Amino acid sequence: MSEPIDHHYLPVFYLRQWCNSEGRLFRYHRPHHRVVASSITPKSTGYEPSLYTLEDYPPEQRQVIEKQFMGPIVDDPASKALKILIERDRQKMTEEMRVAWTRFLMSMRLRDPHTLSEVTALARQIVKTNLSKPDQEYLQAKSDSDPPTLYEWVEKHAPHVIKNIGKAFLPGLIDHEKIGDHIINMQWSTFELSKSSVTLLTGDRPFITTEGLADTKCVLAFPLAPRFLFVATNGPEVAQRLVAIGETQMAEATNVNIVAQAQKHVYGDSARHLRFVENRLSSKL
Repeated sequence: MSEPIDHHYLPVFYLRQWCNSEGRLFRYHRPHHRVVASSITPKSTGYEPSLYTLEDYPPEQRQVIEKQFMGPIVDDPASKALKILIERDRQKMTEEMRVAWTRFLMSMRLRDPHTLSEVTALARQIVKTNLSKPDQEYLQAKSDSDPPTLYEWVEKHAPHVIKNIGKAFLPGLIDHEKIGDHIINMQWSTFELSKSSVTLLTGDRPFITTEGLADTKCVLAFPLAPRFLFVATNGPEVAQRLVAIGETQMAEATNVNIVAQAQKHVYGDSARHLRFVENRLSSKL
């Protein structure tokens, strides 16, 4: 059985929500100077080859993050939770499903190539700082031929550990207990925006927050489908204010954030958002 090579940071089950009857959605991106909208299948986008591969590890360990974590622990349960959220069936949204959806949201904060690169750089710096400090156990155990610090020893004898440190940290960061517990205990709502004059977009970084998660004014938003928006707040008053602004304004505000924080790709159910995306998608090439 072949190993999974194309690692989807935007899972196929998620992007399918924007597909038409032919199983295609529209990807907006800027290959050169202008944004273009291309019809594409979910399987053909939102991935990067070997994104979570632990390079230079033994063959049986290289795909453990994709095969043993991202698929069975994150994405498979989340696909069930997404269906329940869109159906807005509170009875089916069990504690198990809340955990599954929270874990998925946490993953969507971290798993895209750009953010994973930032996580890796930060993790390497933290590890270098910590392992470069004098360590009495190492100093007592090392031979005369060993390097002076534990960090240099790891660099010499296990460089793959440093190279893959961000990927290795990823499951633990996704399952961060304190942040996860906070999201689980927020007030959850699914807004059906059937009367909005615009449909929702999504993108390669679709996790939206205003303020910090602990702030009373925080709004956590995540597009579920062209007409459905997941929102979590720290109190009913904030959710009520969102209702008051109206469906179109809610959709437009969400789309502004989706495009503004996208690194490369924005997705929609049609090409009608072309001018909107052109005016807001980053022009860096």
